[in-house]
Amino acid sequence: MHIFARYIEDRWHIPFDAALSLCSHHERGYSIYFMSEYVPNVSICGIETVCEIYKFLDLQKKLESLKTQARKILKSAEKYNDGMEDNISLSISKTEIDDIVASFKINSQSKGRTAIVNGLLPLANLFYDNYCGDIEKEAEKYLSSEKNLNTIDDVIDGAAAILTDRFGFDENARISVRDLTAKDGNIEISVKKKTAKYDKFIGIHNLSDINDDDILFLMDAEKNKNIKFSVIAPFLSILELLRHNFLTCENSSAEPIINRAISDACNKFLVPMAQNSIKEEIFEGAVERVSRTVSSQLYNVLKQRNKGTKKNILIISQNLQELINIIVVDNEGTLLRASAESVRQYGKPFSSGKIRSAFEQWSADEFILVEDDKCGEFMNSVVETTITALASKPKITRISSNKKISEILKTDFVKSQVKNFDKTIQNVYAYGICAIAPLALISEPECLSVLLGNHAVQYLPKEEIKEITDRNLLLLQLKQGIEIGSKKDRLLLNLGISQETLEIMRTKKTDGILKSKKSIADIDGMNEAAFNNVSGFVIFPNAGNLYDKSLIHPQMYHIVDAVCNILKCSLENIIGNKNIINGYKDENPVNEFFIKRKIANQLKIAARYLPVSVKHRKRVAWSDIIPGTFTQGTVRNVTDFGIFVDINAFTDGLVHISEIPEYLSETFKPGAKIRVKILDVDDKKRRIALSLKHPKTEIPDLTEFFNEDL
Repeated sequence: MHIFARYIEDRWHIPFDAALSLCSHHERGYSIYFMSEYVPNVSICGIETVCEIYKFLDLQKKLESLKTQARKILKSAEKYNDGMEDNISLSISKTEIDDIVASFKINSQSKGRTAIVNGLLPLANLFYDNYCGDIEKEAEKYLSSEKNLNTIDDVIDGAAAILTDRFGFDENARISVRDLTAKDGNIEISVKKKTAKYDKFIGIHNLSDINDDDILFLMDAEKNKNIKFSVIAPFLSILELLRHNFLTCENSSAEPIINRAISDACNKFLVPMAQNSIKEEIFEGAVERVSRTVSSQLYNVLKQRNKGTKKNILIISQNLQELINIIVVDNEGTLLRASAESVRQYGKPFSSGKIRSAFEQWSADEFILVEDDKCGEFMNSVVETTITALASKPKITRISSNKKISEILKTDFVKSQVKNFDKTIQNVYAYGICAIAPLALISEPECLSVLLGNHAVQYLPKEEIKEITDRNLLLLQLKQGIEIGSKKDRLLLNLGISQETLEIMRTKKTDGILKSKKSIADIDGMNEAAFNNVSGFVIFPNAGNLYDKSLIHPQMYHIVDAVCNILKCSLENIIGNKNIINGYKDENPVNEFFIKRKIANQLKIAARYLPVSVKHRKRVAWSDIIPGTFTQGTVRNVTDFGIFVDINAFTDGLVHISEIPEYLSETFKPGAKIRVKILDVDDKKRRIALSLKHPKTEIPDLTEFFNEDL
C-alpha cells in the first residue's frame, strides 16, 4: 500500500509522512479512531480525511484480483514487462486497469477481430504508418472470395475496422479523451416527467456550474426515471486530439482511412466510455464531498446534544378545521401523551388551554409546529396567541407536512411509539420526530436532513448515511472513555478486537487482574495493533494513576510528563485547569497542535475523577508508583537530610538533600505543593525515593511517533 502514498499526498493535500503512515497502519489493521486521535502527524488531518483515505485503501485491496487478471492477460499476449507492472500496480480504479488491458480484450466477434483472422493486420499496420503509396493496389493483394473479401472496399473496410479497435482501446487515447471530457465537457439535463422543480436544470451546463447538492438531487431524479443526466463530450476537440496523436502525415494516402477509423472509434468506444466514466466521477465526487460536510455538521450537533439535558417537547399540528393535535414527547423520541384541542370557530385565533396545560404540566421548552397547507396559518396564529400568556417562551421549530415520512413510519422505533394511536396521530408524530431526530432514528435521511438543515442528506445513499452516523456516534462515545464491564464496552469491538478477547478483558477486570491501561497488553489475543487501537480509549476510574483515568495513550505518558515539566505544573493542575496547556509553545507545528488539541482533550476526561478534597482521595497502590514518572505532592516535614512529601501513597516519600537544587533549599514549608520525580520504590521496606532535580525537558518530534516506518 506504500506505493499509493504520493497519490494520497496529492489528492488529499496532506504531508507525505502522514500519507505514508496511513498506508502502513491501514495494512497492519489500525482503526481510523486510533489514527485520528493518537498518531500526531495524522491527527492533524482530521477523521473525515482519514476515513476517506482508508476507503481508498480498502478499494485498492479489492482491486488486487482485477490486477492479477490483468497480469495474466498481458502475459498471454506476451506484453507483460516491468513498465506494465508499474502501470498495473499504480492503477487506482477499475477504469485504469481496464485501460491497460482493453486492447487485449476486444470482442472476438468484432469486425476488427474478423479482419485480423482474414489476414488484414499487415495492411492495417501499413495504413497506421501513414502509407503514402497506392491504397487500392495494396488492398487488391488481399482480395479473397473465401474470406468474403470480394471487393477492394471490403478489404479497406476490414483494415479500417482493425484500426477502429486499435484507436478505441488504446490506453493513452482513453485517458486523453476522459481528461478532455472532464475539462471541456458539459452536462445536459432532459426531463422525462415535467415538474417545476426541474425547470432550472433543463438544458446544457458547464460541469462546474452545478453544485454538489444539486448533483445529488439530479442523481436521485435520474434514479427515479424523472430526468436523464448526460455528459456531453467535446467531440470535435477529441477528434482533433486523436488526429494529432495518430495522423502523423496529413497528406498520406491513408489519411482518409485513419480519419474514418478515428471517427468510428470515437463514436463506438471512446466518447461513450468517457461520458459514462465522467458521469460516474461526478456522482462519486459529489457524494464524497457532501458526506464530508454532513459528517462534520453531525459531529458538532451530536457534541452539543451530548452536553444537553433531557427535555420535553410539544408537537402541534392541524390538518382539519375542527381539531388541533397536541403530542408530548421527550428529546429521545418517547411519546408521552397525545391529545386534541377542539376549534369552536375556525378563522378566529384563540388561546389554547390544552397547549398551555401540556406546556406547564410537562415543563416543555420547545414547540414543533407541523404546518399543513390548508390549516397551517390558523394553527400558527393559535400558537402565537397562546404563547403570549405563558410565563416562559418556548423555542419554536417549524416543519412542513409535505415531507416524506413513509420510511419513518416503517421503522420499529416509530411503530413501538404509535401502535395504539390512529393514523392522524401516527403521521403528526412522524413529521415531528424528524425535527427531534432521536438517536434511534438519526440515520434516517428524513430526520438527518431536518436536524442539519441540509436537504442534500436525503439524496445520499442510505448506507453512506448510516456509516456517517455510526462513525460519529462511536467517536463521541469513545471520547467519553470506555470502562471495561460497562454497557459501552461492546463498542471496543469496532476497534478490531474479537468478542472472545473482550470477554477475557471483562473477566480479568472482574478478577482484579486488569486494572491499568498498560496491563491490557497482557490480555490473550491482544496483538500490537489491537492494543494500540483500544488502550487509549479505555479508562479505569478507580486506578491510582491519573493517566489510567484519562484518554492518554499508555505509549504517551512520558510525553505528558515532559509537558508538565516544561509548564512547571503537576498533572493534576493541568487536568483541573485545561487553560494551562494552552500556554504550551513549540516550534514544531505538529507537536503544538497535538499537545494543545489532542492531549489537552484526552486529559480533560480525568477531571471527572479528581478528588474533591484530600480526605476523599484514594491512596495510590504500590504497583502504581512508577519510577521515572512525575507526580504532585504536599510537603509534610522539612529536615536536615531532606524533605518528606505526601504523594498520596501509603507512606511519605523522601527527597534527599542531594536531590534538592541549591536554589530551592530554603523555600520549602509544610503544606507547600511541589512537583517531584519518583526515583525508586521499595514496597517491602515501604520507602519511596523522590527528587526535585528535573532535567531540562524537550518534546521529541512527534511526527515520528507511532511511525516506525518513517
